[in-house]
Amino acid sequence: MTRRPVSTPVRALAASSYIFPVAIFLLAVPTYRQVRLIRVHALVSVILGLVVFAAVAVLGHITVFALSLFVGLLLTLAIAGYFGVAGWGAFRAYQGREPPIPALVDLARRIDKLSNRPRSRRS
Repeated sequence: MTRRPVSTPVRALAASSYIFPVAIFLLAVPTYRQVRLIRVHALVSVILGLVVFAAVAVLGHITVFALSLFVGLLLTLAIAGYFGVAGWGAFRAYQGREPPIPALVDLARRIDKLSNRPRSRRS
């Protein structure tokens, strides 16, 4: 199966979708949402951002002094891991390839199918 080449502006937009507000913008504008590469990378970026935000929110509320050093280390690793995966994803997006984490890609495709499902009109 051969892939169609993707233009540089589309790849650049897909790569920039790993900046969280840009991903929200690209998903909100119908012109950009129609491009599969941009849509999948933006959805993966939003999912990744929400997962890391939830982890930081939960771990940030642990205030037991004995665990604070360990929790601080986990928070640092979570944030550094987010930037690492986002950078890797942006690099792969600029190459015109799939996002780096298959589980997030599968989840993004399921969300995409649910959002593109034709809605029945009720009278």
